[in-house]
Amino acid sequence: MLSHKLKQLVIPQLTWDIAAAYQIILLPLIIFLRHNDYPLRYTESLICIFLVFLVGIFWGMLMYLGGQWGRVLVTTFLLVLLVDIQTGWITTVGLRLLINVVVFGTLSWLLRKRLSQVLSLVFAAMILGTLIQPTGRMFQKQGDFPGQSVSTEPFLLHVILDEYSAPEALDFRFDLGGQVSQEIKSLFLDHGFTLYSRAYSRFCISRNSIPNTLNRGLQKEPAVYWKNGFHEGSLLEKNEWFDHLIDLGYDLHVIQSDYIKFAGPEDKITSTISYNLNTIHSLIGLNLAPGEKVQFIFGTFAQLSWFLDLFHHGYSNVSSGPIGSMLRFPVLDELGSNFSPISTLRAMDELEVMVKQAKQGQAIFAHLLMPHFPYAFENDCTVKSRRSKWLNISSPQMAPDRNDSTSRAIRYPSYLRQIQCTNKRLEFLFEALETAGIWDNALIVIHGDHGSRLTLSQPDYPNVNEMSETDFADAFGTLLAIKFPHGVGHLDRRFIPLTDVFENLFLKKEQTWPPAEYIPTPNILESPWVFLRDGEQILRHTPMPPFAGGAAENELLSGESP
Repeated sequence: MLSHKLKQLVIPQLTWDIAAAYQIILLPLIIFLRHNDYPLRYTESLICIFLVFLVGIFWGMLMYLGGQWGRVLVTTFLLVLLVDIQTGWITTVGLRLLINVVVFGTLSWLLRKRLSQVLSLVFAAMILGTLIQPTGRMFQKQGDFPGQSVSTEPFLLHVILDEYSAPEALDFRFDLGGQVSQEIKSLFLDHGFTLYSRAYSRFCISRNSIPNTLNRGLQKEPAVYWKNGFHEGSLLEKNEWFDHLIDLGYDLHVIQSDYIKFAGPEDKITSTISYNLNTIHSLIGLNLAPGEKVQFIFGTFAQLSWFLDLFHHGYSNVSSGPIGSMLRFPVLDELGSNFSPISTLRAMDELEVMVKQAKQGQAIFAHLLMPHFPYAFENDCTVKSRRSKWLNISSPQMAPDRNDSTSRAIRYPSYLRQIQCTNKRLEFLFEALETAGIWDNALIVIHGDHGSRLTLSQPDYPNVNEMSETDFADAFGTLLAIKFPHGVGHLDRRFIPLTDVFENLFLKKEQTWPPAEYIPTPNILESPWVFLRDGEQILRHTPMPPFAGGAAENELLSGESP
């Protein structure tokens, strides 16, 4: 009889404790999946929910074994973790953390006699409420496409391909026989582009390169472009290129990521598509095992929490240290930290749909993070199946953090394959324009913002004496290809700075439109130079040694400029 009564008392309380702990942890995961429009019925979602259940059992057991004090302490921690994940408000061991601990600790103590029961009912209701709320979307769209263009100007497509190197800036030691360099040249020349195979950016960071390209006059400091300093999601405050297109009467449409925003609601933009770079929604339909998708989901989810990120870095330091190596701790790479190429290919799908409906008088601008790291694709755009092959430009798990000759030899071929994938998608884009019937008269501008950045020496001014010609090519050599209306393929091997092309070809008010030829500023071809950051983050004018990689001299295509 006594044993039966004890079971009646013990089992319900343990159940309440596990239910409370589980639901507190489950709620932010459900919110995360719904926010990213990731169906809960998918195998990987169910696995995540089950794994959270196992974690809930652990914390629920601690609550039960610790009695009232155990419930108060565990509940306080879990509620603080919930706030940390959902708000990002807690960023240090400071006042904000203390306020949360005091508030939730006091509340838990006041409800200690029925704490688990109250929490279970409250969080069950919150989870149900979340399930009936609308899901988030990978693409946020404003305005209408194709709009009501009445301009007679030729259709204009402007694409920035982030981290796409100039064909002659590629390292010939890895681009064997100049194969990829030749593929780039063939792609653009065969489609009537003028390809500037030795073009370069004066900046090796997007937040400086992109705004300086789209505006006249070089600005060493980014403050004029980014209000309150640059951060992910910053809106470009000044954009003379967009202003000029609107003045010309163009119906302007923009595709942008959540890394840099080029258009706000107040701008005279007909339509905007903003895509999330690291949304797990982009994993849907990929040929990846559910277990790998689970790792991505949890890796991205964990980034929302300061606590979990702190644990991740602490564990990484231990696992990569002598103790971790001796005990063979499993290494946690930066799962979910960046899978922007996957999301970018979805954005390229949207772009293809748009250009199939394109017409004269329209201008479409797209910033696409391809072939930007991590290198997730094979050359035919199939996704690599093993996460360990998704190499970043740098990684704490691949010593040294950036590159030595060994790690660069691993990364560089993967980067080249991602370029080939990008080229494949560009061909689809060109075909879509031909389908729309506006290819011949279209003005198309495609360029990078800087080089591959797979340098051996960090491209900063204090390292200038250590930088090789290859380092400069990796940092600054960038793609530049322009298809003028009714243009024919032409290879220009002069050293052309990206900013000069825009300032003198596209941004001059007196320029004949549409432009038909780029004439460099006098002396611009002499003594190439770039900006390097010094120890105070001030940009310093620095000579750049010429680069000439890619295909061998006798293999270059005809029609080149000397």
